[in-house]
Amino acid sequence: MRSVQVAIFVCLILTLMIILDHTFTQIVPTNTVVKNYWLLSKKKESYDMAFIGPSRVLHSIDCEVFEQRHKGKAINLGLSGVGYAEQYLVLRRLLEENEVKIKQLFIEVSYYNLIDPDSAFSYPFHEYYYFPYIQTDYVYELIKDNSKKRYKSWAWKNIPFMRYAEYNSNFRPLVLFTSTLREGSGDSEFDKYGTIYLNEASKEEVFKPHYYTNSEMNEKTILYLEKMIALAKRNSTEVILFTSPVYSKVVSFDKKTLLNYKNTVNRIVSENKLEYYDFEHHVLCDSIANFYDVTHLNKRGAIMFSQNLSDSLLAINE
Repeated sequence: MRSVQVAIFVCLILTLMIILDHTFTQIVPTNTVVKNYWLLSKKKESYDMAFIGPSRVLHSIDCEVFEQRHKGKAINLGLSGVGYAEQYLVLRRLLEENEVKIKQLFIEVSYYNLIDPDSAFSYPFHEYYYFPYIQTDYVYELIKDNSKKRYKSWAWKNIPFMRYAEYNSNFRPLVLFTSTLREGSGDSEFDKYGTIYLNEASKEEVFKPHYYTNSEMNEKTILYLEKMIALAKRNSTEVILFTSPVYSKVVSFDKKTLLNYKNTVNRIVSENKLEYYDFEHHVLCDSIANFYDVTHLNKRGAIMFSQNLSDSLLAINE
């Protein structure tokens, strides 16, 4: 009799976990105030220009400049603190699952993107954002390959609700307070193009010298950059690489690090026959008035950078 009661209890718990798992999987992605879900809500849309990368893209691209000058539709795919693996996941889902069309994809490359992502970003692969899609094979494989807790990936996929329960603090507000971004609204800071502007102009004294000596470019992160390039090409998307400005007065590299970094970028550009626009030493890098911090432009700098990148594109097409 006791064994029957235990079996019934286990069945009830399992049923509850399955119901909760299904509920969270359906509700969580509808919270488009989270930019990841805002992006992944785009389906069967067409863009002339899309910009992808970490926070240096999120904060530095004025899409309105590109729309006005190039007479096309633009979107900012930038996400804060993400490495190429997560960028690849988002792009693949947009292109293959959501059937989004992109004519030109601008991928940001920089020293920070090419070294070990755990050194460049505090949490370079946010696996929990993609738990609603974990049953898709390539999403599962990416989580298994890149999560800091990859040893749990099998359980996250196969044990109902476990993944949501473990990250309860992340998901509870999304289920209890579902919120949808209204087109053009200021919710969650990003605008209708997906850009978040940093308005403050920093003061000189807060900028400490940044001297980079890590000469090891990371093979795994480079592999995901190349996978992203190949994915775009398979979907008839032209790929263009660019490097965002840094405040040049306090950023420097040792000789070996700079050589390895530049050689890696040049190899990728050459092997894939890509256009590349390097703004790391542009004149706007010399003025503190354009920067929020050492590696991020403020709104003023973002508008100027977008105008200069646009000028470069228009010049090459003349």
